[in-house]
Amino acid sequence: MNRLAFIFAATVAVASSTPSAFADTVTTTTVERTVGGTDVLLPAGNTYVAVNPTGSIIGTYDYTSRTINGTPLPLGAYVIEKTSGRVYATTDANGNLVAYTTAPSVLPEHFIVRNGVLFFLGSDYSARRAQLEAQINADFASGHLSNNNVKDLREKLQEIQSLEMKSRGDGTFKSSTAHEIERKFARLQSDYSEDIAEINEKRSKIGIQNN
Repeated sequence: MNRLAFIFAATVAVASSTPSAFADTVTTTTVERTVGGTDVLLPAGNTYVAVNPTGSIIGTYDYTSRTINGTPLPLGAYVIEKTSGRVYATTDANGNLVAYTTAPSVLPEHFIVRNGVLFFLGSDYSARRAQLEAQINADFASGHLSNNNVKDLREKLQEIQSLEMKSRGDGTFKSSTAHEIERKFARLQSDYSEDIAEINEKRSKIGIQNN
């Protein structure tokens, strides 16, 4: 199973643990009418970005002019709420928004599905977080992590997620921010390995096999 397939399968399996950053809390909406299509509801007051079909950020989407820096969206682009990563629409050949309803059979590298909703992981860091979160949930379910272990690891994941919010408009990071994210990933991975080893040792002492 390749990396994308693992992330996709694992995150769908643990969809109930979706991070709070993905929660839908906005109630006001702006209506974007498409030609011959369904009205697309975009929560007002949010920042939206456009992402091409391969998963690369194109730029900030202006839903007033329906353009990116005055240019219509290309065919198949995704319109995404920047903070949550939720996909609201795709585009047709004329640059019109088309309500997003079903996940494609093949996902670009940075997309996952949670509770039937498509989300965009804005960077390789987000993809790594999703993979680690899935592994942590799986190890907890199989008894290889304690409640306290999971709570601590999730707090570290949230710290990384907070740093990811400091990305530039094009999705890149300053070198200092990238260095800090990498440092926190390394610390998280080290703590994770130590937690697993500690729990496995306790299991062995009471005669439980570690598979």
